[in-house]
Order: sequence, then structure tokens, then C-alpha cells
Amino acid sequence: MDGLAVKNAQGSRAEGEQLSNIPGASQGFHRWERGAPNLYATLLRKVLRVDQPSVFDLKAAIKSEEATIREIESGRFKDIAARIKLIEAGSDDAYVTDKEQTRYESTVEQLSLFKDRLDRYRRFLNGRRYYLGEVVAGSGLWRNVMRNTNSEKRQPGVMDWALIEVMEERQGPNEPFPYHDHVGGMNFMEIEDSALRHGTKLLKCGRSSHYTEGEYNGIKQAVVGREYDIHGQLRIKITYEHSVISRSDAPFAKPGDSGSFVFTQAGDVAGMLFGGFRRKDTMYFIHVNDPYSGH
Repeated sequence: MDGLAVKNAQGSRAEGEQLSNIPGASQGFHRWERGAPNLYATLLRKVLRVDQPSVFDLKAAIKSEEATIREIESGRFKDIAARIKLIEAGSDDAYVTDKEQTRYESTVEQLSLFKDRLDRYRRFLNGRRYYLGEVVAGSGLWRNVMRNTNSEKRQPGVMDWALIEVMEERQGPNEPFPYHDHVGGMNFMEIEDSALRHGTKLLKCGRSSHYTEGEYNGIKQAVVGREYDIHGQLRIKITYEHSVISRSDAPFAKPGDSGSFVFTQAGDVAGMLFGGFRRKDTMYFIHVNDPYSGH
């Protein structure tokens, strides 16, 4: 998912509590592998809780900021800072040129921005403010359904979605993350419930590849689906999925982008990314109509 982490009770509750300690949890997961949990599956709220951003991503961001700060503070800046400190202490032996002074002041401003951001990340992590909400319904795992993929016939397609009840304090503007100026200030106003035309420009803002542009490539045969056979073993199932391809040499999506909304230039949501065929740079998404149709 796009920066989302759905975790079990061990990650959501007191440290050390195991999933097996929650009555019915293991059986619930087994049922959800085969069928879709709904709003009446109250056990969902106890075992599927969502972080956004994930703790993993937060810790990685903190580590990255710390490394950047260490790099900036070393070398030339460290030497200039030491000489400025001697001058401020009254030393007559230290000297700093005007160019070095300007460089030092500029670097101090840059460091201040990085340290402020690092402080926000740490407070967000330590205060557990990453907790987003609870899963209240979903499609289940490895679920394929027959659906209208075009006007002529019904074909099997993957369903992979979850409905999250977001905590009130985490609710915000209904807009994509502004990885790019093209989406800054854009709001998701409507759903694109009409049939997409081949070649329609589609956008995505994802956790891994950030802002990308592509175009609708029609319904394609895919091998991303799974189903249980009569022996209870998972096997590959051919499905037919809505596809999007990149408009540039860069891929439309990368691992970690699953769960990102796919939307039009006008801000209408067309669907949600869930997988792809990287070798052919073809990505697949669930059309927004499918969850609304009762799947």
C-alpha cells in the first residue's frame, strides 16, 4: 500500500501481545483469505489497524535525515565553524573570509531546515501519531470475482481493497501528496465512473516513485491473480485487469506504490493501483466502480 501499514495486534497494542491472544483472530484471518469481510465483521477492528506512514518508513526517514545532517556538519563546514567559534571567543589567530562566512550562514540555514524536519519525524514516531485508523471492510485476500470488464462479456478480475475508518485527528484535505507542482492543491472531487477511453491520461502519486504520468491501456490479460484449488493450494489464475502504461522512459509505478490512487488530470479518481508486470511496464488497477458494485 502507498505508505500504509496494516498491522496485526502485536504492532497496535501493548508490546509483546501476540495475535494468538485475541480470541478468534487466527480463524478470522483464515476466513478473510477465502471471503470478503464486511462492516459486521467486528473482529476486523481488533486485529487490522493501519499506520500511515508506516513505522518502517518513519524510522528510515529519521535515519536518512540524521545521515544528511552528519554529512553537512562534517568537512569544510566543521572547519569554518571551529574558526568562527575561536573568533567569537576573542582569538586573534583565527580568520574567516567573507566567502566562508556567507557559506557558513547559508549552511546553518540549511541545517536548521533539516533539523526541524528531523524533530517533526521523531515527535511523530515517539508520540505514535502514525496510527491512522481501523479496517472496517475489505475484499479479502486472493479474491477473484466475475465482473463487467467491457460492454460485451464478464471476466474474472482481482479484488484487493480495504475500507479504513480514519481517526478524526488524522483526517485532512482530500488531496494527493504534493510530490509535484502538477498536483499541488489538487483535490479528489469525483470518481471517474464512466468507461475510460484508451489513451486517457492518468496520474499517480505513490510512496516509491512519487508523481508519474501514464495513459490508460485498456483491459489486459494478467497473471497477478491467485486462487485456491480443490486441494486448498494457491495457484495462479488468469484475470483481466484495467491497465496503465507510462508516458516516459520512467516506470509508472514501482514496488511500494500499491494502494495509490490512479486519477485523471481533472482530479477524478479512476481506481487504485494493486500490481503490475514490470518487464513490460504495465501496471494494473482496480476500477473505482468495482468496490461500489458490491465486490
